[in-house]
Amino acid sequence: MLARLDISCEIIILTETWYSKILNAPILLSYDSYCTTNNQNPNDGVIAYIKQSSGYIVEEKILTDASCLLIRVSTDTVVLGIYRSPSERNIDNFLRSLDVLPSDLSNYSNIVLVGDLNIDITQNNIDKNSDQYLNLLATHGLLPGHVYPTRDRTCLDPSMIKAKHPSLTIVIETSLTDHYPVLTCIKLKHNSIITKNTNSRKIHYKAILDELKLLFSCSWKFQ
Repeated sequence: MLARLDISCEIIILTETWYSKILNAPILLSYDSYCTTNNQNPNDGVIAYIKQSSGYIVEEKILTDASCLLIRVSTDTVVLGIYRSPSERNIDNFLRSLDVLPSDLSNYSNIVLVGDLNIDITQNNIDKNSDQYLNLLATHGLLPGHVYPTRDRTCLDPSMIKAKHPSLTIVIETSLTDHYPVLTCIKLKHNSIITKNTNSRKIHYKAILDELKLLFSCSWKFQ
């Protein structure tokens, strides 16, 4: 699908991975993979594919009744990938642990939360947990990037965004999975976590042109 879209994604997050049933994450060329270990049941799990040489820092965060990976993209940007199983009917414990997470990231200007939380946020939904969940994230400045259906008529796969820069979220209709993929883009000023020593070269184009003019104006005679 990525090849057909002709998009080079910096981060790819997969949820409900059934990681306990496989030995290793599938290999994706030019990407490093990271997996959660705090999985509650066999179908749980989050896998993040990170573009190689990106310098991003990945760590697992412990949430109640959910799996979570945190990706520090830069000094002001962080991405959260979360999966919460629908078998957990009571979300109070999950929301309490989720409430702490953005508080710990309050120094980040840009936060993106993606994944499959199995809480419907479509307009006029009948999910009793929806308002409580959305209100909690709103207190941390995280608002829905979209409310389009991602599975049947429900929006279970959010892109909750807090950003100071322009962002775009696209829901991709495909039959590859039972959930539609969600693509989130943010225009960022790159403040890398890793400091790189680089050498730069300045080319003096005017001086080069002057030298070429001088050469062409000469009369070349060879004996």
